[in-house]
Amino acid sequence: MKDFNYSKTEIESTSLQVLPDAEIPTLGLVLDPCRLRKRLRRLSRQWTESSEVRVQVLRFQTGRRCTFEIAFGTPAGPHALIGKVYALDGAKVFETMRRINLSGFGPEAEFSIPQPVAYLTDEHLLLQERVQGRLAKEIFLQGSEDDRAAVAEQCARWLARFHAIAPKFSPAIDPNACLLRLEQWLSGVALSGHPLSEKAEQLFHCLERAAPALERRKTCACHGDFSPAQVILGEGRIATCDWDSYCVADRHYDVARFLTALEIMARKYFGSVRALDASADVFLRTYATFGKPISASNLQFYKAAHHLKLIRRKLVKPYWRQRIEATLDDSLRMLEPMTA
Repeated sequence: MKDFNYSKTEIESTSLQVLPDAEIPTLGLVLDPCRLRKRLRRLSRQWTESSEVRVQVLRFQTGRRCTFEIAFGTPAGPHALIGKVYALDGAKVFETMRRINLSGFGPEAEFSIPQPVAYLTDEHLLLQERVQGRLAKEIFLQGSEDDRAAVAEQCARWLARFHAIAPKFSPAIDPNACLLRLEQWLSGVALSGHPLSEKAEQLFHCLERAAPALERRKTCACHGDFSPAQVILGEGRIATCDWDSYCVADRHYDVARFLTALEIMARKYFGSVRALDASADVFLRTYATFGKPISASNLQFYKAAHHLKLIRRKLVKPYWRQRIEATLDDSLRMLEPMTA
C-alpha cells in the first residue's frame, strides 16, 4: 500500500476554489506565502530558513475555516505544519489540544494527537504538527479485508484509550441537549420546504420517543466527530486530528459517529450500506474488549442522531437526495423496536 500524506491541493493550480471570504477576514493573509513566512519567522528563527514557503489547501469550509499545509525549510531540512484559519476565534481548539496532548496523547505515545504548536490570535490561525502517515479512510476504501480489519482494530483501540483517560473540561451533552440542537436545525429545514423535511421530522420524533429508554451512562471526553477521515496511521503511533468538535458525552456518541461514517462511505463508494459491515463488527468487538460494554439502545439512538445531523450538510445537493432518503429510512427502521 502506498504511503498516504493527506490529499494536497496547490493553491495556484487547483480545482478547489478558495475565494475571498468575508466571514474569514484573515484568509488572504495566511494563504499568502510571503506574508506567512514573515509571521512564522517571528515565532522561531529556526523556521523558514529557505526563501520559499509552500501553502497547499487541504479543506475549505466556506464561512467557517480553512485547513492547509505549510511546507518550508529549516537547518535540519524540510519541515511542514498544518494550519487552520478560523472565521471565529480558534483559541479554544488550541487549548483543547494542549490539554489532551499533556494528558498522555503526546507525539511520543502510541495513541496520540497532532502536537499543537501555536495559536496566532491576530490571524485566528492554529498551527499544529503535520503527522506523517496514511489516513484510515484511504485503507478502508482501497485495502484488502485484512487491511480493513487491522485498521478498524487500531481505530477502536485509540478510541477506547481516549475515552478511558482523556480529561473532561466542557459541559456534558446529554440526549436532551442533542435533541435540542437537532430541533433547532430542523426548524430551518422545515421552513425551506425541502422535499425530505417531513421524513427528517419523522425521524426526530422517533428519537424523542426513544430517548427515555436509553441507559444512563457515565460521560467521558469525546472527539465529537470521530471517523476514518480523522485517524492517521503513522510510524509507531496512531494520531487523531480535527478537534473542533471536542465534547463531553456518552461514549456511544463517538462509537456511533464512526459507524455512521463507515455506512456513508460504503453507500457512496461501494453502492451498498452493508459493504463495510465486517470492518464495523471488528471495530465494535475491539472497542468492547478494550473499553466498556456497548448498549444496543444507546448505540442505535446516537447512530440515528448522527444520520440526522450529517445529512443536513447534503440537503443542498440534489444528487444526494436518494442516498439521504435511504439513510433516513434505515434510521427509522433501526429505531422502530425502541419506539413501538
